[in-house]
Amino acid sequence: MIDNNDVHFSEVYPNITVNSSLYLNEIYANIYKDKDPYQIGKSLEYLYENILDVISISLNEIHGKKYQKDYWRIFLGPWLLHYIHFYYDKVLITDYIREKNIEIIKSSSNYSVPLDTYTFFSLLETDGYNLQGIKNLVREPDEFSQTKYKIENNNFESKFKVLKKSFRRIQKVLNENFLKNKVTYIFDSHFKKRYLIYLLIKSKGLIQPIYFEEQVFFSDNYCKNIRDSLRQVILSNGKNIIESIDTSFFELILSQLHKDIPLIFIENYNEARELVLNTYPRSPKSLFTSTSTHYEDLQKLWMAEAKDSQDVKLIGMQHGGVYGSGEYTWYENHEVNISDIYFTWGWEKAKFKGKIIPLFPQKLMSYKNKENVVLKDKILMVTTNQPRYLFRYPIIPTHMTEYFQELKRFLTEFPDDYSNQLYLRLYHKDFGWDLEGFLENKLQAYNLDENKAFYKSLLESKLFICDHPSTTFLEALYLNKPTILFWNDKNHKINNESMPLFEKLKDVGILHFRADDALVQIKGLLSTDINSWWFSSQVQNVRIEFCERFCKSPDNNDLKKLLKILSE
Repeated sequence: MIDNNDVHFSEVYPNITVNSSLYLNEIYANIYKDKDPYQIGKSLEYLYENILDVISISLNEIHGKKYQKDYWRIFLGPWLLHYIHFYYDKVLITDYIREKNIEIIKSSSNYSVPLDTYTFFSLLETDGYNLQGIKNLVREPDEFSQTKYKIENNNFESKFKVLKKSFRRIQKVLNENFLKNKVTYIFDSHFKKRYLIYLLIKSKGLIQPIYFEEQVFFSDNYCKNIRDSLRQVILSNGKNIIESIDTSFFELILSQLHKDIPLIFIENYNEARELVLNTYPRSPKSLFTSTSTHYEDLQKLWMAEAKDSQDVKLIGMQHGGVYGSGEYTWYENHEVNISDIYFTWGWEKAKFKGKIIPLFPQKLMSYKNKENVVLKDKILMVTTNQPRYLFRYPIIPTHMTEYFQELKRFLTEFPDDYSNQLYLRLYHKDFGWDLEGFLENKLQAYNLDENKAFYKSLLESKLFICDHPSTTFLEALYLNKPTILFWNDKNHKINNESMPLFEKLKDVGILHFRADDALVQIKGLLSTDINSWWFSSQVQNVRIEFCERFCKSPDNNDLKKLLKILSE
């Protein structure tokens, strides 16, 4: 599917008639060949801020509220940003297929509307939702009068996780009666339980972990009348901005958004808000999370309510790689912007001065390079994957087709004498690319790493290979595991502040920007002594300097430092 470009556009979009020589990959290659996805992402963030202004005012009007913009940024922002990226991509595709006179068959299929943010993210990966986005740009207005709306629920996203009842009741009663405005709640933080217990005991109960496990269902009733009213309010509130920005895309989003916005923000908003106010602890001192700022709508609503009405302090923390080093990473900007304090794994940035506190990688705190682990003749290689459709700039689908081609070439050229030692750890989700089928002949020569725990596989390996910037290569460097990295530096751009450290990785042979260069290094190491190279003072000094900035090893005082900050 990947290398032969053999997925016909009409197979992916079954209601589109195309010339037999036209393919989905070719369409993406053509529309992005002269465009910089990093620049697109940055420019759309400016539009996002203006659209968020309009949506914040409009939702306040619809719901009879007076919340600040940051309330809606916390609650709705992740959906809105990705929605804007989704439609910008669809505008580019639509312009191209119109230019090529491709006929769009306007079927009367159901119109999918997500129940919540997580469902929306799941829909972004699907053929039907992407086709729906294109159809929206070519339909005549009266065609929507016969539309049947289908509410989409996916996995746990439609079954919002709520606090465990027994623990919740005790915790809520005690805190609201005896510890009002004194408790910091930690949730979805990536800290191991023993560290959370340490913080709980040392703070004398003022730093408490809180868990979200139960499931609750919301209505799937789509109210067209409310949404029609929302459209009028949005267009009215956006009139002045439309005139000042003068962009048809801005106007497109404002006119389209009322149909697509998830039910959690419209029909189910009041029910969700009441649930949060009656179920979640009131009057906290601060809320501390690492991963609940994007997908988890109820937790985001809790944070938004607490911040807006009580000026509760929001504390965030990095939870993976690329943070601090990428040229443009929206999720990094978003997480820091909504936080009063933001803990990183070591890096700082001038533009975030006053918010950033360099700390340590909480998810790696329990990792140790155990001396008694028996090293096998195992070379571990970790791969990645992304959806076939655009999810968020700057990563575009053509980056993935280029990546797969490079991966196949790397495996073809990997030395035969060591092929039985190479273990491939494929990304847990294929997204419809059929990567295993694409690599079928190559996979017969190698092994698939099926360990559930990446940590265990990493410890057993004599060499770690990673072909993309990610959390996994930070884990390998953190554990001082011999590591070879390579990726396309045009598709994965490093910011100017971080580039000197990445250049040092390159100078000592750890990082390469071409697969061929990585292969030369790997072949040389396998024929000599990997450890002599890796544990040389030159390589170790660079590794230590790099880790100090991007995956800092915690010392005995770091947890005490965290305790002190959370207790202030």
